[in-house]
Amino acid sequence: AGAYKNKKTGLPVRGRAVIEGAISQWEPDESDPADFQGCNHALTEVTHFELTLDGKELFYVDFWERILRRNGVDLFEGVRGALGA
Repeated sequence: AGAYKNKKTGLPVRGRAVIEGAISQWEPDESDPADFQGCNHALTEVTHFELTLDGKELFYVDFWERILRRNGVDLFEGVRGALGA
């Protein structure tokens, strides 16, 4: 979760990304482990991704559900129907 600046209004909007996958690299920053500030990391085999800004779904991708939505529009609906899924 975080806040992003709306380029038109200059106001902050809430944002949230959910990523499910395998962490393949992890490098903590130089801070004391008790005061964790951040890290560099890499994900592989991502099977789920969601991105919302200001409560609006921009992307929803799920490998197992065979779903890909962009701005709420399901791009694989016809494919799933043809496959009988």
